[in-house]
Amino acid sequence: MDSTPVNEECCHRMKHLALALNRAEQALRALRHRKTTLSLKNMHMEFVQEQTESGHVEGALAVAGKNTTEWGGNIAMWGILPMWRAAPPPDTVLKLQRPTPSDCWPFRGSYGEIIIEMPESLPIAKLSVEHIRPDTALSAPKHFIVFVS
Repeated sequence: MDSTPVNEECCHRMKHLALALNRAEQALRALRHRKTTLSLKNMHMEFVQEQTESGHVEGALAVAGKNTTEWGGNIAMWGILPMWRAAPPPDTVLKLQRPTPSDCWPFRGSYGEIIIEMPESLPIAKLSVEHIRPDTALSAPKHFIVFVS
């Protein structure tokens, strides 16, 4: 008995199955890419919607940098029981409204750092630093440097 035709048929079927598997993998990759793209677009749209409907950028976190000493601190009864915060927290700078002198985030000295962490990695197209008029508060910072990483 000659097994050559059987071997050729098996080889032909294996090639056919390998080709079909390759096509299925490509289709699956394309669907995953499309789903990921749609998911990212939806997340971006939800993020923009959340940021415009609320008074803050939802999910963003602002903390003082390591070289910054906040002015005020916490007020405590008998030095033990925390009562309230004497000055606004760093996330005050994330408010989406026109700044007023009472909306500031005060820190000691003439140099301060704030670190803003976004809830997800998004491309930043625009950034605005709004500040009160210089004649309103003479101690307010006048020079800003922005680093993005």
